[in-house]
Amino acid sequence: MAKRFGMKKALAGVAGLMLALGAAGTAEAASSAAAAEYIVVAVAYEHANYGGESYELWARPCDTTGTQYINDLGGWNNHISSIDIRGSRCVVTLFSGTYAGGYRKSFYGDSSYVGNDFNDRARSLTFSKF
Repeated sequence: MAKRFGMKKALAGVAGLMLALGAAGTAEAASSAAAAEYIVVAVAYEHANYGGESYELWARPCDTTGTQYINDLGGWNNHISSIDIRGSRCVVTLFSGTYAGGYRKSFYGDSSYVGNDFNDRARSLTFSKF
């Protein structure tokens, strides 16, 4: 069963993501913007077949903006084994290094297993329209 984050953690994550993406403003602005512009684009899981802990990846919808980056997965570095992509027309690219560095692997839909080459190896990722 996947762990779901509460609203406070989700908003804190969105505020952090907005800072990572270069958005400026107060925490109140981040909360308002989160409700208006940001969605859960994908959910990463620590185990294959969408098992274990889950990490909601918030961003602007892929069909409304260019490439978006999460440059360092922090506590989720080297923990992703499966990914559920929520946004249609959204490609998620995992990278073995921070800041979209190192090896890369793209996913155009859900993946119950990211493969032996990327299991527990992602350190950053991007979202983009395809």
